[in-house]
Amino acid sequence: YVFDTLKFNEQWQLTGGLRYEHNEGSSTAYTVSTTLPNIGAITGAAAPAKNSDDLFSYRAGLVYKPVDNASLYLAYGNSKTPSKASVNGSCTATSTTGTANCGVPPETAVNYELGTKWDFKGGKLSLTASIFRNDRENYRVADPDPTNLSGEQALDGEARVDGFTVGLSGLLADNW
Repeated sequence: YVFDTLKFNEQWQLTGGLRYEHNEGSSTAYTVSTTLPNIGAITGAAAPAKNSDDLFSYRAGLVYKPVDNASLYLAYGNSKTPSKASVNGSCTATSTTGTANCGVPPETAVNYELGTKWDFKGGKLSLTASIFRNDRENYRVADPDPTNLSGEQALDGEARVDGFTVGLSGLLADNW
């Protein structure tokens, strides 16, 4: 990843970052004997199932400092999370029941935030506040197919979180 801040003058800054990840996994399903005298012996193996994801994400923020002890910012970022099957290589390459999951795309999220930070008492006390929105897509939810009784999941989820944060932190005394 790379992340940097460009300072245009005493009041304006632009931050930005890029991140690239490559995830790869593979697995092999083995058949194990459950009968005597060969209990526990491997009697067969399926073809290895493999999966990989190339994930690219980025973020940017614009900071305005109206005075030395205060800043206002607007930020945007996205993120991607690979499927569990991709990370641990437990994907199913082929299926007659529609549960093949080696090509499962990653979960995605987009974040927006508008906030401020004010420092007081020479930096010993900070007040922060922000409002944000997080939109997620393509995450696992219970399969909406009523005929699927095996508990499978589908990549059909969407969620939106709108919120705000307020924080107060500081140095209470020299020894605290």
